[in-house]
Amino acid sequence: MAVVIQEHPPLEGKAPEAVSQASVSTETLNEIRVPLGLEALEPSFSLADHLRSVDLDISFIHDVADIYLSPFSWSAQKKTITLLGPFMASTLAAYAAGAYALASEPLRNKWDISDTLFNIGITFFVVGFAFAPMVLAPISETHGRYWTFVGSGVVFFLGTLGCALTENYVGMMVSRLITGNGAAVFATLTGGVVSDLYRKEDRNTPMALYSMTIMVGASLGPLISGSVVDLLGWRWIFFIQLITIGITTVVLFFLFQETRSNVLLRRKCFMLNGTPTKSTTGAMITFAPATKECLDIEISMLWRGFAFPLRLLLKEPIVFSKAPFPFAARHAMKINLFLNRSENVLNTTVSSALRLSKNAGIETADSASLPRNLASRS
Repeated sequence: MAVVIQEHPPLEGKAPEAVSQASVSTETLNEIRVPLGLEALEPSFSLADHLRSVDLDISFIHDVADIYLSPFSWSAQKKTITLLGPFMASTLAAYAAGAYALASEPLRNKWDISDTLFNIGITFFVVGFAFAPMVLAPISETHGRYWTFVGSGVVFFLGTLGCALTENYVGMMVSRLITGNGAAVFATLTGGVVSDLYRKEDRNTPMALYSMTIMVGASLGPLISGSVVDLLGWRWIFFIQLITIGITTVVLFFLFQETRSNVLLRRKCFMLNGTPTKSTTGAMITFAPATKECLDIEISMLWRGFAFPLRLLLKEPIVFSKAPFPFAARHAMKINLFLNRSENVLNTTVSSALRLSKNAGIETADSASLPRNLASRS
């Protein structure tokens, strides 16, 4: 008896909602492999009907549709709980970026270094912040968001712990690099989680809220740290972050759920295969995702994640021309703080408080977009 194997090419470059269900099974002597597309995660999907559509007749099938549903189909409450941890984390990532600068004066005096050497700590943070997502983004899309976020929370915590406890300049620089690597995932991949949970026509409001968390964190970092360094000392800048990062990582561990549809589909297939199912002819039925994925972490995949954004920056005029705008916006938010301090006009606390009016304007602009987003959905 000949063995008939029908292979389907991988569906590359498709958005999760665009991947369609394969309708042809692969049959061997003792096994029938049934491919499942992302439609298998929809509440309306019936596994029994799908098996009948590929000419398979079975007496009983254990469906786990209620366990593995498409994130698009989750309730508003479940989506809100899932986004709670990432939104807290993105706020802290932006907070950490601006809080370090307020320790400048005590640390320069402690280590007898120039302001330029101290600011290298900002450079190390930004380097880690820039390159970590290029590597981790493709990994999170293939292997899932959950452990990427939880693992980044641990790295973020350890880097901040090093900043709080270090006694020398080199230790601070290394810790800042580690902190940047951990914080980067929260500030960049949270937008991917929003895309996992909401269809494109429903993303305006959650994306506006995500942008607001970044601006709130960037505003609170210098504001709170300016008071802390005057009242409690420079180490408490990082101790406060340790407490909040620890709480956020625990929230992520217990409340955050996997949002990648391809990962949920693999888990559903694994669960279905855990319960032996046979056709009326006695052949074992197994399930597999219709889209083939390379689950091995290869250097080529990491290199593509690293090179593609740089290629866009250097070769695409639109990307290149827009890139300076966020830099200029962030620089404008901070420049008055350092000018006031450099002239010895104000102490750190009062200088940081000057940011309140600017921050209020930013948050007002962000908040003003929410009613328009809600009105467009109604």
